[in-house]
Amino acid sequence: MKHILLTGCIIGLLSGLWLLLLYLMGYLTFLTDLVSWFTLAKPPGPALLLAVAVLWIPAAGLYFGLRNYKRIQGGKITFRAALAAGSRIALVAGLLALVSALIYWKTAAHGAMSEFAGMVIAGLVIGLLLVVITALVLKNE
Repeated sequence: MKHILLTGCIIGLLSGLWLLLLYLMGYLTFLTDLVSWFTLAKPPGPALLLAVAVLWIPAAGLYFGLRNYKRIQGGKITFRAALAAGSRIALVAGLLALVSALIYWKTAAHGAMSEFAGMVIAGLVIGLLLVVITALVLKNE
């Protein structure tokens, strides 16, 4: 359990630091860029690319965290066990990332809470997909 908490904390803190880095570089409009890109109004800008790059943090963290958990379990892990451990890691990481995103949203971005809620729901869906994919990749029973 200690390993799961540590991995989740690392992912959450790195995600929060990435958001701070985006803010310090002056990219406050990545949601506007995202909407413009999906509606084909303009090509993706650097802010969108940097915002999407944050997906590598939880993907890599989940993979290496679950791989280490599998090693601790003797090299064998079922899909169910990997899904449970990955969900716990994602929950811890998501809570830390949520707090940092909420602080950012209320202090720097000054965005509407409906947009923030949309980001949270998208984060949940993406997190669940990453957990399922990582569990499928690492299962061996």
